[in-house]
Amino acid sequence: MTEKEFYKKYKAIHKDIRTKGKSKASILANGFKEGVNVNALPIYKGFEKATDIIATRYKPRKGDFVWILPKQGFVEGRNGYKTKQGYKPDSNDGFFIISDDWSLYENYCTNLATPNDDLGDIDTEVEKALQEKQKNREFKDAGKRVHGSRKEQAMYN
Repeated sequence: MTEKEFYKKYKAIHKDIRTKGKSKASILANGFKEGVNVNALPIYKGFEKATDIIATRYKPRKGDFVWILPKQGFVEGRNGYKTKQGYKPDSNDGFFIISDDWSLYENYCTNLATPNDDLGDIDTEVEKALQEKQKNREFKDAGKRVHGSRKEQAMYN
């Protein structure tokens, strides 16, 4: 699945606060219970882009277990999204956040990789996209270092 397809398919994220992934088998077998209040957030392409207080407070962080939900997996109420009663996700829709610096898509793809993090088993499009994002991130970091060193030189001249 490409990144574009991923964000087109999945529209919300549910952070498993109580059981931290231990209820995965139960949810896969019985589906979600509808929350009494907001318990899902809109998907953000990068975690730093959370724009409201709830999303900022409850956005997924490294080590959190999350479920990604398509439109049929949640209902939208006055205050936000709630998981839909009886919706049964796919087994790959629940995973751990590995890095705060990665987008949800990158965390998802990395969880699909084999346990030893060998990306050879991931779809080649996904692998290429991850490698390209890593190159871009390294390039931006290098640019910041160069720009920072120029600022230091200007201060001392």
